[in-house]
Amino acid sequence: MSIALTMYQFLVEKGFFDENPNQEYAVKILLGLNERQRQKLPESADFERKASDQPPLQGDVDLEIFVDGAADLHKKSAGIGGAFFRKGMELYSFAEYLPDATNNQAEYTALCKALEIAAQFDVKSVRVASDSQLMVRQLNGEYRVKHANMKPLYERAKQLAGNFEKIEFVHISRNLNKLADKLSKIGMSQTKGSQTRASQ
Repeated sequence: MSIALTMYQFLVEKGFFDENPNQEYAVKILLGLNERQRQKLPESADFERKASDQPPLQGDVDLEIFVDGAADLHKKSAGIGGAFFRKGMELYSFAEYLPDATNNQAEYTALCKALEIAAQFDVKSVRVASDSQLMVRQLNGEYRVKHANMKPLYERAKQLAGNFEKIEFVHISRNLNKLADKLSKIGMSQTKGSQTRASQ
């Protein structure tokens, strides 16, 4: 029996999840026991990050999230990706296919997906990094959301942001968002469904 499974069964026996039912999903992810996230990504996925791929932010919040969206208007396909870090250690990541979306829609969808997952970790402070200057400035109140088709996604993101006591939206260069960029492109390459993984 794996150490992860032993630890999970110990928590079950001690009634931890009876007292903290919202924690079971996050614990399974952290221990690598969630069936959905254990699906393997394509062999072409490159998770061996070079120094330039490492997160540039400081781990002074409970959770750091890097998100990205990619879209191909000619093929009418898009993908989203996100990676979660705590104190510099990668905890979890996702890559998901998104049919027929614009790049901005993909960026916001990646953010919403990430915030939904982050809420499962029961953390108080979150920092979200994105290479979409437009999205970050809209979320920080510097730009207005003008397009009607973007307003529902914007409102959803703001609603999800309210789950945390403190949340920051930070713009970073594409060169510093390589992992999320890779994940979004992996997501776009899928034909259906989604693929997720957790760091071991």
